[in-house]
Amino acid sequence: MRLIRTDSPFALEEFTDHEIPPYAILSHRWGQEEASFQEMIRNEHQQHQNKLGYKKIQHFCARAHQDGFQYAWIDTCCINRESSAELSEAINSMFRWYQVAQKCYAYLGDVDNRSEIPQSEWFHRGWTLQELIAPQEVDFLAKDWGDLGTRTELCDLLEEITGIHKSVLLGSAQLQEFSIAKRMSWAAGRETTRREDIAYCLMGIFNVNMPLLYGEGEKAFIRLQEEIMKDSDDQTIFVWENEEISSDRPSGLLARSPADFENSRDIVPFPFAKNMTPFTVTNRGIRMNSPLLPPNTKKTLLILECFGGAGLVGVELLSQAHGEGPDGQFVRVGKSLRMDIPFNMLSGAALDTIYVAKSFTGSPAKDGTNDDQDESKTGQPYAAISKYNVQPRGHHKKLILCFNEGRGELTDELFQSNVVKIFRMLETAEGHQLSYYQGVDSESDLTTSVTNGYKFITQNYQSDDEISLVGFSKGAYVAQTLAQIVGFVGIISPPGDNQLASTVCKSFEELNELRGAIDGQRKALSLSFMASMRGSFCLPVVVTFLGLFDAVNERSSKKHATKMPVPAHIIPHAVSIDERRAALRLILIPPENNGEDWQDIEEVWFPGTHQDMGNEIPSTANRDAGKLGHIPLVWMVGEATKAGVNFDRRKKKAYGCSASLDIISNNVLVADSDGPIRSFAEALYNASTQGVIHDPLSFDAGWSPKSVCKKRLTEYFLSSTLSRAGPREILADAAVHVSALHRMRADPDYRPPNLTDGQRHQEDRWSVLRNRNDVVGECYVRTVCEERR
Repeated sequence: MRLIRTDSPFALEEFTDHEIPPYAILSHRWGQEEASFQEMIRNEHQQHQNKLGYKKIQHFCARAHQDGFQYAWIDTCCINRESSAELSEAINSMFRWYQVAQKCYAYLGDVDNRSEIPQSEWFHRGWTLQELIAPQEVDFLAKDWGDLGTRTELCDLLEEITGIHKSVLLGSAQLQEFSIAKRMSWAAGRETTRREDIAYCLMGIFNVNMPLLYGEGEKAFIRLQEEIMKDSDDQTIFVWENEEISSDRPSGLLARSPADFENSRDIVPFPFAKNMTPFTVTNRGIRMNSPLLPPNTKKTLLILECFGGAGLVGVELLSQAHGEGPDGQFVRVGKSLRMDIPFNMLSGAALDTIYVAKSFTGSPAKDGTNDDQDESKTGQPYAAISKYNVQPRGHHKKLILCFNEGRGELTDELFQSNVVKIFRMLETAEGHQLSYYQGVDSESDLTTSVTNGYKFITQNYQSDDEISLVGFSKGAYVAQTLAQIVGFVGIISPPGDNQLASTVCKSFEELNELRGAIDGQRKALSLSFMASMRGSFCLPVVVTFLGLFDAVNERSSKKHATKMPVPAHIIPHAVSIDERRAALRLILIPPENNGEDWQDIEEVWFPGTHQDMGNEIPSTANRDAGKLGHIPLVWMVGEATKAGVNFDRRKKKAYGCSASLDIISNNVLVADSDGPIRSFAEALYNASTQGVIHDPLSFDAGWSPKSVCKKRLTEYFLSSTLSRAGPREILADAAVHVSALHRMRADPDYRPPNLTDGQRHQEDRWSVLRNRNDVVGECYVRTVCEERR
């Protein structure tokens, strides 16, 4: 990278990527008499000092030097534009250069005061879009180089001018959180001198790179969209409008310019098809596996996985094939989008594999229609498709039920439990995910909680829906029992019969005594009953995801952990290493014994007690109280995401559960008051090494003296009569989270006896089990040494 010294006389210096010093950067509109790289290296300062461009460099460097910067960067003279290779590298690196600059100065050469800011041509240029978004700080300067205000101070005005959400301008949101259509709309009113640059100036906005080919015209924008599609399945890339398109002048599925997205800023992705094949670019066009309305006709409507506010979004296509059916290539003939397609229009149809041209310049196949009679111009658009009751295979929604220990009040206290946080983070797009929350405060609540959860499922379940359950402690026990009922009995059909739902739950409780272990005659009787119910009244269903935080059975009389098979496909279980109470006997999840490997069960041991696993701690605890419990939360959110549970990206940020975020919300991990806010990985590491382990039997952990005394009496009775006290048994092949090793290495006194056998040196006793170098999912297993065998 080449920088200019801010002290006179100006001189250019080159730096490798690892040597770049702090620098300021300029954002401006190119004008007349700009100083070039060649003029700077020839040291023709005296000859060119009266040029407008050279004076701009003087003012910029003077301001940067005044603010303490020894180096600066300006695109007019720091790039050798006579070298096509250097120019290509610079344009591909431009977003990053603005991103890592200490400060950006945006020079508005046509503005004298704040009131004139909205009229500045700076907001209409393509390159200045990334120069507004990428930098850490932006100071706006007037024509006389006086201050107009910072990006933060002018945030509301800038949002009104540009349409860019203030969370982007303030740096509190990531670009990837916004749809492709939304980001394209930011560039809709902008222009560049060369046609190709309208594509090149957006590479940083979409985090892609591609070679520069000046002379290719609008093909550059097609190439940009192809690069975006390589890493994104966001179908809003297809939601654009162009008045020039018709059956006589068809188009491909890709837009010709960002201007086509001007009216698409509010369209959002809305996945509705289960296991849909991703769209891909082939030599026949863009291959898609999507519903068509009506199917098997030459002119049809392609339904995209997008929501337009009033319904799903569709694009009108015309088949180029001879004859009927979707086998040939399609072109786009609709100039406008349909943004009000009802969800019930999807009921019953299969997905069609089609190929749509990327761009199109040939003559369309005749469809026998006249555009003057096109449905989109009549008062009844697409009235012909109303007779179709279509739905792509796999159309489904997700039912997500969360069960928490305690009264489970959804308060806004600082230390919310992990289950409450998961419930709050769930995405709640209309019809896509339905969520349910229940607190389980006592043993008597178990039956009621199971029954209420089962009623919620039976009232809302439709064919192909997915069921996910999350629970902590007693809530985990409820979630496991509910998964057993769903798996062993099924879901009553037709839905909505609450009395029958109550009968199913009550009968299951009586036969199973709310336990998973059933023997001999009782097992045979239970299976006979469940088979009868399943065959007569119920649909066979298996829970997709069962997320557990330290599942326990408080009524078990056994010293060792209970093993409770549960019929669910994906079962992550966060287990406490340091819990010792006799009242809480761990439930482990063995695979279903049916001879098939159909379950993905991950039981991972984390540092902390039972209360830390659920982050169910008193609000009176100290400021570091929530740190240790945050680690299993982040892990569980990651596992749920992989299983298809959708979380609101902004809420994930608020709760510090996104690995792409460097800023951790104060209600999860609080930075030291005298230090910088930690990165995501650093925050997790510090949580593992510094987070408080909460012992509910201790008087200084935040619980009331009455509560502590009650728990101590219970422990004294159980320990003396049943000999159940002591650390939990951890098998040699158990998965131990990396946070436990971090804590042992950082704290010589942290040596859990169920992990270390009292040995202080543990570095050579562990090997990576899975997810190496993954700060969230890395797990270890103990290495069995020869002397210990």
